[in-house]
Amino acid sequence: MALWIELSARSQEKIDWKEAIAKASNASGQIFWVFDLGLEDPAFPIDDEMRLHELSLALKHFSETLFPRFEEKTVGAALYRGPLDLGGRQQKEELPLYLDTYAAYFQLLAHKLPDSLSIFILFDATGIPRTEALSLLSKDRFSHFELGVKGLASASWCLAWEGENLTLSEAKVGVVLPQEYDAAEFEQLLQELDANATTYRVVSEAFMTEEWDGLETMISPPLSARGNRMLKGFLASGGQVEIRGRGIRTPDLLVPNQPR
Repeated sequence: MALWIELSARSQEKIDWKEAIAKASNASGQIFWVFDLGLEDPAFPIDDEMRLHELSLALKHFSETLFPRFEEKTVGAALYRGPLDLGGRQQKEELPLYLDTYAAYFQLLAHKLPDSLSIFILFDATGIPRTEALSLLSKDRFSHFELGVKGLASASWCLAWEGENLTLSEAKVGVVLPQEYDAAEFEQLLQELDANATTYRVVSEAFMTEEWDGLETMISPPLSARGNRMLKGFLASGGQVEIRGRGIRTPDLLVPNQPR
């Protein structure tokens, strides 16, 4: 378990990391840095170039001073820790576009940090329907970061974030989230698995091959031709596949009880 240490670097705030340095110096184990940059504030001016410059300087200062000193202990750093809906500062239908903008902003900031540093984004998805949250947490959008998420009822490709812990689901069953899907039908599938007390991990269709490590069975709604090819690759590696969907017949992909 890593020690989480916050580094405040808000606008017009003098950087004073003496207390953080003292904690890091006394840490006997690993360190996880959490930047407080004010990004989660409802009124954060994401279009303000001066604010971006200020934050970039703060991250550069970390890269040149703290990181070299504590590199061996450091396991990662979080650029953002806050709500997935960005504080509800926009209409629901606009949220994906806003998240695209923030993902690009996160990437600009990440360029000021060492290449060897694992960079995390921590989202609180509490109160957001899980199928919607899974869509918002698309790896296409956040491909450059490790994601931690709180409040997501079903396990996903993201790390589960609780308190000061980040853990990956150890489920053996995967559920594929298609690139094109009916949200109500996918939620019904998850509810059926919940009702049967099935422990599962949702994986995204586009990144299936990257996310199936540790899985023995894949449950999937109908996928694209590319998705089906990846499922066949999972079968070839010794896994089992179950296709779900009314009126769908894919006997070539159904291989029950095949040892892995």
